[in-house]
Amino acid sequence: MLTLVACQCDPSSYNDCILKAVKAGMSDSAVRLVKVACRQKFPEEPTPRVPATPLPDEAKAKLKGRLGPSLGSLWRGNLYNGNTEWTVQEVELIVNDPIDEAFSLLKENRTDDIMSSRYRVSVEVPPLTNVDFTVSVNWPQDRPFQWRLDSAKGHK
Repeated sequence: MLTLVACQCDPSSYNDCILKAVKAGMSDSAVRLVKVACRQKFPEEPTPRVPATPLPDEAKAKLKGRLGPSLGSLWRGNLYNGNTEWTVQEVELIVNDPIDEAFSLLKENRTDDIMSSRYRVSVEVPPLTNVDFTVSVNWPQDRPFQWRLDSAKGHK
């Protein structure tokens, strides 16, 4: 009876479950099944997301990217985070018509005529890395466009 009390036969963690269940000579498929069963018994805890704050202008200036039509309203983009301390979690993009914008500037800096759209994109771009993203953009296919990064949020 004393031996049973001292022995904790049930695994206490995912890694402990793997160590107790995997035996020498098991096939790869058997080991995969053990991993699935252990993960079900010990689900992976989601990593808490650090609250995002607006990036300062000097950090925002280190973000570079591209954006363009891909398939229908789905556009593809890429964002490079040139910062060494900031992880980018969200960007806000503005897509507008360069002809409308130039015409509006000629009319005493009025911007009420410009065809433009604003899009918020959730991303996770660690320092000094590139990340591809997609965004649904409501823009006429035959109309010229330009885009710019309006704002960015992230954490240190």
